Amino acid sequence: MGSLFGILLVLAAFAAFRLVNVSRDLNDAADLLTTARSNVELGQLGQARAELAEAQALLTRSNSGLYQNVALDLVGAFPVARENLRALRETVGLALRLTDGANRILAVTRSLEATDGSLEVPLLGGMVPLPAVRDTQEAVQALAEGLPGPRYEPETAFLVGSVARAQDLVFAEAEGLRPRLDTVGRGLELLGSLAGATGPQRFLIAVANTAEMRGAGGMILSYGILEASNGVFTLGEFGGIDDLALEGEVDADFLTVPEDYLARWDGLQPTRLWRNTTLHPDLAFNAPIMEVMFSVKTGLLLDGVIQIDPAGLAAILAGTGPVQVEGLGQVDATNVVDLTLNRAYIDFPDRDQRQELLGDVAEATFDALVGGQFGSLRPFGEALFATAQERHIAIFLNSFQAQRIASTFGATADLPPPDAVDHAILTVQNFSKNKLDYYLDTSLSLVGTRRGGQLGSMVATVTVTNTAPADGAADYVFGPNAEGETAGLYRGVVSLYLPTGTTLVGSSGESAGLAGITSEAGRTVVGFNVDVPAGQTRTVVLDLAMAPRPAGPYELTLVPVPRVRPTVVSVDVDTGNGAAVHRDPAPLPRLEVLREGQ
Repeated sequence: MGSLFGILLVLAAFAAFRLVNVSRDLNDAADLLTTARSNVELGQLGQARAELAEAQALLTRSNSGLYQNVALDLVGAFPVARENLRALRETVGLALRLTDGANRILAVTRSLEATDGSLEVPLLGGMVPLPAVRDTQEAVQALAEGLPGPRYEPETAFLVGSVARAQDLVFAEAEGLRPRLDTVGRGLELLGSLAGATGPQRFLIAVANTAEMRGAGGMILSYGILEASNGVFTLGEFGGIDDLALEGEVDADFLTVPEDYLARWDGLQPTRLWRNTTLHPDLAFNAPIMEVMFSVKTGLLLDGVIQIDPAGLAAILAGTGPVQVEGLGQVDATNVVDLTLNRAYIDFPDRDQRQELLGDVAEATFDALVGGQFGSLRPFGEALFATAQERHIAIFLNSFQAQRIASTFGATADLPPPDAVDHAILTVQNFSKNKLDYYLDTSLSLVGTRRGGQLGSMVATVTVTNTAPADGAADYVFGPNAEGETAGLYRGVVSLYLPTGTTLVGSSGESAGLAGITSEAGRTVVGFNVDVPAGQTRTVVLDLAMAPRPAGPYELTLVPVPRVRPTVVSVDVDTGNGAAVHRDPAPLPRLEVLREGQ
């Protein structure tokens, strides 16, 4: 018996020694992983590779010492030792996956290393290095899939200090890395899809003029074609939107459009007139109509639509640098909005020349992008991401997977489901045949009660202010361009989209005619007209009743429209039990979700 006890004691001592060594190596490897990540971010890739190699050697030695060892297996049957052995095995395994994955990523991205040591995807003469993009995306995805999920919690009971520290370091590294890898992987997959990795692509560039507003942004007055195949982007034709004019409305056999949409906009021919293809605020609704209209006119199929306005062009110009445009001179990120929406109309008296000017700027901008030599797409990605949040550029892709990924980056101008959450979308559309949206201020105030399980009430106050000068000289900008109008008059249609189940109790104020409530493409909308002379303001108050909301914390989603001057929005809603959602009056350039207590 004594001999057996002695043997067990020796085995226990040996096992403890082995565990201490493994724990020490694991802690050293965890520190190396952390510094390697930092060096990758700093562009010190050579140092990062050396640190990863050292970490891998330590982890390989640790891993071999944790398995096929009689002493460890025996000791691991006892409490405390069992938990520490299990934690070491799990943590070493995770650290090895991190190291192997990082080494693979650095191996396949050697061709993407910039001179400063950073990893960059270039765009050279319209060409993206698709093989490197694909290999990197696959390596990133493989590592991300091998990491614990966001809700995974490792066991921490009974762990000794050094084991607990190593576990904390490695799992924290994995937890922080996974969302980054996911973002990079999705971005590379989307880039590959846009660049024609899965086959030739053709996109309609719908150039929106935000000096004359429609529901989803500016009126489409110009267009272009962007094509891609096997990593190479090329430009097709650009021109005024009248080049794509249709003789009649699209046949119902080619396109099914909701009856309530056609009924609301009766007479505006949104399936024939390009200027009215964006009456609805949802690009995902409008884009398929544009695609069918384009195909009927040209016989060509599209893979998606890119809607962009002057602020969106500014984001591209921030990366390309200035471009030269005949008649305008130098156009850059700082002056493109003012030039294309205001000054150009005054400087160019010829209507056709004015009308196509924004299209000329768009063509020059995309030509600079596709034809330039750019060592990194990062500046474009950052600028386009920011402006996409403000919906000055938005994309619709026929590929379900690509559209889903683009949506995660906020690039698709999504709207909340009409019946899922409380939301508000205010559009003010210009029907005065002028360009006065450059001078238009809009505001929305929401005040009411939304208590769980009860009918809600809301007072929506809409204000439209026309800051245009009364003596504006350019007829094309200030009018009059229609019978019965005066110079500087803004004649608009106001639409407030609200959750399903909302009813209009009454209205008051300075609308041109009565406010009414209806359905448009399955969305509840309150609409009314306004006539606002230069230098004046019109205010309309809507009394609304809302269907009971579910019990629980309240959320209100505020959806922006890409105006030259973002709508000013304020909110004060009592949600019950002393809680509320509140927003001081301020411009709404981006989608916001207001929650109780914020």
